[in-house]
Amino acid sequence: MEDLFIHKNQVCKNIMENTLNKGEISDSFKYDNEIKYPKTGVEIKKQLATEIVKKADFLKQLALRLSLLKEYIEVEPLEETPNYLFNEKRETILNICPFADKIYDEKMSYLDSDLNSRITPRGFSEEKVGFAKDEKQAESCREYNQKIRMCCEIANEISICKTMHDNIEEGKTYQLNLKQLTSLKF
Repeated sequence: MEDLFIHKNQVCKNIMENTLNKGEISDSFKYDNEIKYPKTGVEIKKQLATEIVKKADFLKQLALRLSLLKEYIEVEPLEETPNYLFNEKRETILNICPFADKIYDEKMSYLDSDLNSRITPRGFSEEKVGFAKDEKQAESCREYNQKIRMCCEIANEISICKTMHDNIEEGKTYQLNLKQLTSLKF
């Protein structure tokens, strides 16, 4: 029995001695911008095109989820999506993600009884119009609005990728730092 205990201790000691510390490698390169990695315009354009397709596919999945949520909620979103979500590119983002133009009023994220709690949600009056009919509908409205925010972020990323793709010269070699290299998933 004692031999087993000694063996287990030795195994644990070996594991601990051979374990890398979290971030040991990535942190050593992250802050050193002197190292550059050459990538051709063709390689970068290929990675950007791949990212655009992945993000567009994800937007399609989000659109399906949003459709299901709206079906469950049984009420159309009526509030205009706040401008800050569009990063000053409202028209561009709506061209990529046309269903991101409306969200549910914040009241729809709460039940009427939520007003009786100690903290009244920001911007609410005592008016009892427009609240969710049950907790599931309130949760669905919150999820819908959160997914619209996500759609705007992804559409913004697609817009940036398209701009970069259109402006990268195929015959040129670019020197990328580690952050750029990893963000393009090389």
